[in-house]
Amino acid sequence: IVDNVQGDNNLYSKPLGYETVRYPLSGLVGSDEAKAATEAHNAQFPNHSKNVEILNDNVLNWLNSQIVVNGKVIPTNVNQKFKDCLDAPNFTVFSNTTSAAEWNANLEEGKAPVVSLESPHNSIHLAVGGCDLPTYDRSPIQGANGDMGENDTAGLDPIFYFHHCNIDRVFWLWQKKHGFTDHLEIFPEYPGTNTVDNQGPTPGMAPNSWLDLETPLNPFKKKGGKTYNSLDCINIEKQLGLTYSVGSLEEFTASKSSVLKESAKVIKVSRINKAPIRGSFMISAYAIINGKKEHLGTEAVLSRWNSQYCSNCQTHLEVKAFFKLPIADKTLKKGLAVPLENSVEIEIHGRENMLGQNNSGGLLRGSAKQQVNFHMEIV
Repeated sequence: IVDNVQGDNNLYSKPLGYETVRYPLSGLVGSDEAKAATEAHNAQFPNHSKNVEILNDNVLNWLNSQIVVNGKVIPTNVNQKFKDCLDAPNFTVFSNTTSAAEWNANLEEGKAPVVSLESPHNSIHLAVGGCDLPTYDRSPIQGANGDMGENDTAGLDPIFYFHHCNIDRVFWLWQKKHGFTDHLEIFPEYPGTNTVDNQGPTPGMAPNSWLDLETPLNPFKKKGGKTYNSLDCINIEKQLGLTYSVGSLEEFTASKSSVLKESAKVIKVSRINKAPIRGSFMISAYAIINGKKEHLGTEAVLSRWNSQYCSNCQTHLEVKAFFKLPIADKTLKKGLAVPLENSVEIEIHGRENMLGQNNSGGLLRGSAKQQVNFHMEIV
């Protein structure tokens, strides 16, 4: 497999006989420099059984992380994101992080931020592919670059197909919950419905074209040679002849309110330019509560190694993230020694190191070679 993308330095190229790798290993072998770095990194992890244990622990950490504040258990994990995405009010914002970010940027007061299905989807990619959840008391394994953690190589890992089967299952759960088993709606010309979004151009599609339910789903063909579109496969049982047995999350398909309880707050993070960030990365939110740095959540950004050489990406480089401050004002203030806006910290973690953090709210200036700025507000 040859990586022909300008600026990648052939990082994603794979030689004949290459075996896919997962966290904590690295699979970047496309250049002599990358191969040498990968060999040095992987030499630190020679025990396969131990590596599987490290991987499993990391995935479980992503799925089950939580904090306890004043005796109250608050989930901050991917499992909760899967539950929350089932509350998304429409298909457009349910389907992708860009549309959800636009919705959340104009959120009504007292409403919880919408979580798209793509958000926990991205988290599992990074959990398996090379990023550990940046909890406060844990050191990240720098240099882990498993194939699942990058757009260009995720499909090389067999677990990719199990993962996406589950994503499709959650999609069906959402359809059944909201009565969309036979019809879907895409808001015309809404952010996230263009062939170019925050993850780059849609393969095989003209740049800056608006997507709808009749957009061809290349390369999938029906009998007779016509290309599938979304209208052909909205109802998986009637149109595709498949269904899913009862599994996890079924109990969360009952209607729920998206109103925040007890006037809790929302942390909005914006103006992150992903161009200088090498590969996938994470945006994490923390609050200093009772003298301890508590992890409130992490937004995984599944990205390519070098966005600045992708011409179609250049108009869609801003990344946003939204976090519930899942503690009511009256409860939260009991544990705060400083004003709320100064107690919240944002960190951006890349493949190689921490790209930066804020300690006083507002703009971040990282210590990495490529500094990353962002804007934070609490509403």
